[in-house]
Amino acid sequence: MAGTKKDSEKEYSANWGGKRPGQGRPKGSPNKGTELGRKTIFKSVTISGSPEEVDEIKRLASESGKSVSRFIIENIIK
Repeated sequence: MAGTKKDSEKEYSANWGGKRPGQGRPKGSPNKGTELGRKTIFKSVTISGSPEEVDEIKRLASESGKSVSRFIIENIIK
């Protein structure tokens, strides 16, 4: 029979799956990306630079012990 499996006298459809009780995120739990129920939104920014400029930014970030994004944010905003 096409599309079925036989397992000790039980036939199962090849279309297994569907909603399973108890699966998924529990109701009332905070959404992913939230902190204490308040949404935290992160956006990305793309910048362009010459290979030398990019290497310099990476070097300076590394020397300060920060990621490139954190280094840029802290040096632009302050």
